[in-house]
Amino acid sequence: MKNKKTFRLLVLSLLVLLAIAPLHTMHSLVRSPECAINQPHQTNPKKQNAISLIESASKALTYTIKASKESKDKRIDIDNKSAAPYWKTLKKLNNELNKTERGALLKDETFFTGMAAALSTSEELKIVFQMTNVSDANIKKGIEKTTDAIHLLYTNYSKEAQDKDSNKPLNAQERKQLETLKSKQKELQAKLDDMETKMGKNAKGVKELRKKSKELENAQNNRNDYFWAMHTFNMMHGWMWGWHWYWGPWGGWCPGFSVVIIDSYWDYYAFYDGYDWGYMDPIIDMDYALDYEIDLIEMDVYSDYIDNYEYIQPDTYDDYNTPDTYDHGHYDLQDHGSYELDSYDGYGGFDNYDQGGGGLDVYGW
Repeated sequence: MKNKKTFRLLVLSLLVLLAIAPLHTMHSLVRSPECAINQPHQTNPKKQNAISLIESASKALTYTIKASKESKDKRIDIDNKSAAPYWKTLKKLNNELNKTERGALLKDETFFTGMAAALSTSEELKIVFQMTNVSDANIKKGIEKTTDAIHLLYTNYSKEAQDKDSNKPLNAQERKQLETLKSKQKELQAKLDDMETKMGKNAKGVKELRKKSKELENAQNNRNDYFWAMHTFNMMHGWMWGWHWYWGPWGGWCPGFSVVIIDSYWDYYAFYDGYDWGYMDPIIDMDYALDYEIDLIEMDVYSDYIDNYEYIQPDTYDDYNTPDTYDHGHYDLQDHGSYELDSYDGYGGFDNYDQGGGGLDVYGW
C-alpha cells in the first residue's frame, strides 16, 4: 500500500481526536500530578498524548527532510559523500518512527523498541548534522522539534516511564538489565581512555560519554534510577553511533559493545507484558507545538524520498572537521527546565545526576 504512512497517521489522528474531544471531562483523563510534567514557564500549552507525540515527531522529521532537500548548501546535498552519514541517519529515524506508529496501533512490543531506537537515532542525528558543518536554521529547527517530541514520548509513555515514580521493586529481569548495563560501563570507560590516548584531540565526544558512563555506575535498584539509566543509555547509544563516523577505525567496537545491552533491552519488551496500554491515552499539557504545517501528502512524499535513499560510503572520515566541544542539543541534561518531573525532587538515584533529558548545555539549540 503506497500511502501506508498516510493511512497510519489518519488512524492515529482519529484516535487523538477521540481522546481529546470531550474537553469538559479533561480533568478525568489527565494523569495524576506526580506523573505529569511541570511547566512553570508554559505560555501556550498543547494537549498531547502518546499518539499525538508520534504524529508530531513524524511531522517534524518530514519538515527536516524537506528542509535538507531544499537547502542551497552543497555540503548537505544528498549526493555528497561527506553528508552520507546524515542522510543515512534520517532514513533510519524515519523507519523507526514508522515502527513506533505500527506498534502503537497494534499495541505490541514494537511500540517500545521503535521508541527506544528513535530516541537513540535522534541523538545520533544531532551529531551527524553538526559534522556536515552546515548552518541552516530550518534544518536545525526540524531536528530540535523531532528530538523534543521523541524525548517527551519516551519520558512519559515508555514502559520504564509507567512505573518510574512508584515504589514497586524491580523484577528479576529488570535488575539483571540494570546490572548488565552498569557492568559494561568499566569496559566502555577503558575503551574511551584508550581512544583518548591514541587519538588525542581528535577523540571527539569521549569526555561527554565518560561522564555519563560514570553516572550510570551509581544507579541504584529502584524504579527512578532504572528509568533514567535506560534513558541515558539510549542517548549514549546514539552519541556513540554519531561519533563512530568521525572515529573511523577507532569506532569499530561500537556495534559489539552495544549489542549485549540492546539485545537484553529488546528481549525485555518481547517477553514482559506488564504495560498498561491505557497509559498511552491520558492527555498532558506540554510546552510543545509545531509552528509549521505539514500535511499528510507531504509526509508520504518525503517518507518515500528518504526511504529510497541509497547509502554512499564516504571516501574518508578525515573530511569531518568537527568542533572541539559538542553539545547534544536542545533537550538539556544540565537543566531539565520545562520538562522537569514534579516528583523528581525526591529522586535519590545517581549522586550527581543531571536530571537528564538528553543533551549537554554548550551548543545552544
